[in-house]
Amino acid sequence: MRLIVHIGYNKTGTSSIQSYCFEHAEALRRDGLCYSTIGTHDNAHYVVSKLFIGAPSSEAVNTPPDLMERFREDFERSGCESLLLSSEYLVLANHIHIQAIRDALYKYFQVDECKIVVYLRRHDLWFESLFNQAVKNVDSPPWELDIKDYVIQSLGGAGNRPHYFTVLEHWAKEFGKDAMIVRPFETAQFVGGSLISDFFAHAFPQHKAGFETSDIRTNVSVSPNKLYMIGLLRRWPKSPERDTAINKMLNAPDTSETAFPADFGVLTKKQRRGIVRFFEPEYARIAKKYLKRSNGKLFMEEV
Repeated sequence: MRLIVHIGYNKTGTSSIQSYCFEHAEALRRDGLCYSTIGTHDNAHYVVSKLFIGAPSSEAVNTPPDLMERFREDFERSGCESLLLSSEYLVLANHIHIQAIRDALYKYFQVDECKIVVYLRRHDLWFESLFNQAVKNVDSPPWELDIKDYVIQSLGGAGNRPHYFTVLEHWAKEFGKDAMIVRPFETAQFVGGSLISDFFAHAFPQHKAGFETSDIRTNVSVSPNKLYMIGLLRRWPKSPERDTAINKMLNAPDTSETAFPADFGVLTKKQRRGIVRFFEPEYARIAKKYLKRSNGKLFMEEV
């Protein structure tokens, strides 16, 4: 059987891919790909990732002791030759976690071929998107209400996660370099200009006929003005009234009001260029090793 493991990153359209696979599960099975609903939460295989690395930590995600047996049984019932797992939390796995994941998958499935799929986003754009999501969701955050402080803390306290090459090397060590499918998260580099089309073109090209593959947008960023107000509310003591105010703001239509402070949550040109320069040597190593690009060009869009 062919095993496909989509490990993320977050804010690279993972929720869109997962939503598509969940909603088109039957169509995918007819094409020979099983995207099992066993072990899923919010369309993703979060139960599987929590079993191995404890993430997500949400109490709503329960890990039954017979999860892998149930997962295998569902795959066998599907009659498919390929299996797809997807959880962006898998990028948090250290080398010991990855060894355990590999051992378990090869124990429960007769794997003939395995592919590890990961999308990478240019760091300045990635940090902006992460900041937007964090301001919406995190109560009493440790960073100042400023994207610069958020980036500094992310670089200093998030382990190897911001360093894409290190994460790729951990997975390549256990599954092999040839197993890695590394894709830049840039519309101009997507097959057909679509993330969904690009994903299947590289991970499972058999799924290509007769199905709508226009991208499903989820976790969309909010306007700077609204984001700033939510950031202030997140710093207030938690209460039903505060949570109601935040939910109303999240669900209200965006306005054209000027953000205060100006360009809240957006990096300056100097900050953006500094971040990209910092990671450029890493981008070149990834492009040469995993995409076989002799020019070392991972991202094509101008900074």
